[in-house]
Amino acid sequence: MIPLIDVLLEDGYSKEEKKMILETQKILDLPTLPISALCVRVPVKNAHSVHIQLECSQPCELPQVIEALNHHPFVKVSESIITPREVSGQDIAYVTRLHHDHSVPYGLHAFVIADNIRKGAALNAIQILETLIERRNEHV
Repeated sequence: MIPLIDVLLEDGYSKEEKKMILETQKILDLPTLPISALCVRVPVKNAHSVHIQLECSQPCELPQVIEALNHHPFVKVSESIITPREVSGQDIAYVTRLHHDHSVPYGLHAFVIADNIRKGAALNAIQILETLIERRNEHV
């Protein structure tokens, strides 16, 4: 594993980490959302993975979080550990190692992994558009 993707910037973050932070804030439409990232290059055939640590504003029970994530058609929570080999060729982002983070009130940890060739920017854009169209049609 190489604990660096792209070049280091003056503040200690890499260019890739800054991009990840800014893209997440943009996607969520929350430009001031505090986000941190550490990007590591791991030589695998194909897959992107991300560890997510978040703090909710109120208690979050795992069964409800799992239900909400599994309700999304492009996300699946797995109780078993998922590896790049297992996600290869699939259009789903898998959430594994979902558990409470005891270092903060109402915190969660999750590891998300997906086939970055199948579940990349183009497919994400199509799936987001399809979801928006579906929601619009529900309100018409």
